[in-house]
Order: sequence, then structure tokens, then C-alpha cells
Amino acid sequence: MFPILLATCVFMIAELYAITKMISLNKENALKRPFLASLFPVIYIISINIRNKENNNIAIIEQLRLVLKKDDEKFKESGCYSIIDSIINKGGAIDNKECEIIVGSIDNYYNDMFNQLSEVMTENEKYICILHHLGVKPQTIGDILHISYATVRTHKARIKLKLSEPEFDLFFSIRHSTDTTNYLN
Repeated sequence: MFPILLATCVFMIAELYAITKMISLNKENALKRPFLASLFPVIYIISINIRNKENNNIAIIEQLRLVLKKDDEKFKESGCYSIIDSIINKGGAIDNKECEIIVGSIDNYYNDMFNQLSEVMTENEKYICILHHLGVKPQTIGDILHISYATVRTHKARIKLKLSEPEFDLFFSIRHSTDTTNYLN
């Protein structure tokens, strides 16, 4: 009997807290679904918190997308796409000087994106994100960064663990990945 009474009291206190929270929400903006809110205040407050968290994640992704677009424009103006395109189409050995130019350009022009990316990511992981976004194949990314193809794959797997799914898709999704030849035209 006592556990049921205790559970009922805890539930009633939670409901009262949710009602006071809804009253403050109602002052800020009108309640959506007032009938649901009146029947299940705790559930309604939880759904509002989940919705707010999702909206916050969407805002972060949009901010990343805008920063990436701005950095793409700066990189495009630098003329480095022609170097990347020649490396992609050459297929042979990659010149160390070309690799240094690409990595240096990424450092210069994607500085804003590097600041936005997760701080737990290594430099190579950030380079891999940017190079993949630019349309460079993993084998070529390994050549540019002087690491093996298997290391590139390992870094990509670690990146997937460190970034949220929408952030990961921003760099590695086929839909979002850019093709350097589009920028050259």
C-alpha cells in the first residue's frame, strides 16, 4: 500500500511541476495541443524539451553548412580546385609540393570550419572531412596526407563516432559531396 501511495505522491508532484512549467511556457507562446497538455502535463513538457533539442541540432547543422559554403567560396577563389582536379585526373604519383599547397590551402581557407568541427577530432580527421567534401577519393586523400588508404578508412570510422549523423552527412554524404569539376566550370 505504501509504495502505491508514494508513487502517487511523486507523480502528483511531477504533474504540479509540469503545470507550473506550462504556465510559464503559455506566457511566452500559446500552447499547442492544450487538451493533451491538460491531461498529461509531464508528457507534454518532455515532448517540448525533445522538440527544442531537435531544433537546436538543426540550427547547428545549418550553421555548419553556412560556414562550409563560405569557406568553399574562399577556397574556390584561391584556384586550388585546379590542383585537386589535376591530382584526381593524373592518377599517378602525387608531387609533395602539390600536397603541401593543398594542405596549406585547407588550413588557410577552411579555418572557420576547423574551429566549428568537434575539438576531439585530430588534424588528419579534419583534413579528411574537408578533402572528402571536395570530392577527393579516399586513396587520393591518403596520398595527399601521406597516410595509407586503410588509415583513411580508420579515421573515417572514428569521425563517424565523433560527429552526429547530420554532421557526418554534411561531409560524407554523396548528396552533399561536391565535385571539383563543377567548380571549375
